[in-house]
Amino acid sequence: MREPANPANPAAAPATHTTIVREKRGSSGFVVIALVVVALLAAGYFFMRSQDSEIVRDAAITDAANQVGESAQKAGAAIENAADRVTGE
Repeated sequence: MREPANPANPAAAPATHTTIVREKRGSSGFVVIALVVVALLAAGYFFMRSQDSEIVRDAAITDAANQVGESAQKAGAAIENAADRVTGE
């Protein structure tokens, strides 16, 4: 049987073995950051696309309004010419 360790005499104490255990840190923080970056990029892409579609829509409305204005001017000129012919001016 083994003798109990004597704290007054460290040489008499039995040798001990120390094991250091280091837990492996997961990379879940990196994965979360990567997912957030991808989500932000996707949101930015869709936001820019919506801005582009609004610009295209506004340009189409402007073109249509210009065409209506030009048609109204042509119609006004035609009516004025017809009135001049009727009145003989």
